[in-house]
Amino acid sequence: MKVLFLGKDPIIANIVELSIRTRWPHANIQIVKEWVERAKEVVPGIVIFHLDSFDLSLKSISELRRLSSVPIIVLSLQKTQNIMMVGALTLGADRVIQLPCGVTEMATRIWALWRRVGIRTSYETEGPLLIGQLLINPVTYEVFLGDQRVKLTSTEFRVLYLLAKNRSSVVTHQTME
Repeated sequence: MKVLFLGKDPIIANIVELSIRTRWPHANIQIVKEWVERAKEVVPGIVIFHLDSFDLSLKSISELRRLSSVPIIVLSLQKTQNIMMVGALTLGADRVIQLPCGVTEMATRIWALWRRVGIRTSYETEGPLLIGQLLINPVTYEVFLGDQRVKLTSTEFRVLYLLAKNRSSVVTHQTME
């Protein structure tokens, strides 16, 4: 599991790292302050923004969503206005976690999102699928039809990838769970 944490507050960074390590002890966690270039380099399985201590706007979430369909969690202090949380979700965040939050609760919320969008580690060792003009890249969660990038949600990507990978067989509902 590759996690990119974007934030300046070392206490929050430690809580996030501890939360992840309780469930995924061997996770690759990168804690960075400069997000744009790092997000392009790392190809994370999940991105966690600490909105309150990081000098980023809601536009940053939108920009990251434009680059990737990676799951995004926004950490926000309870004093943050609801409009900020609604904005984060509207622009592409998958979940907002209110702080303060316990380590176990945070790990469970991360796991729940991870479970919902699909655990990428099974995809990370597999190469892109090319079917006609359709290119599906499981490492970056990108889909191209010819030269055009196709924007998909994480769930849509998982379904497409599963169906494409198993195109010569029947995919049951149980297989998709």
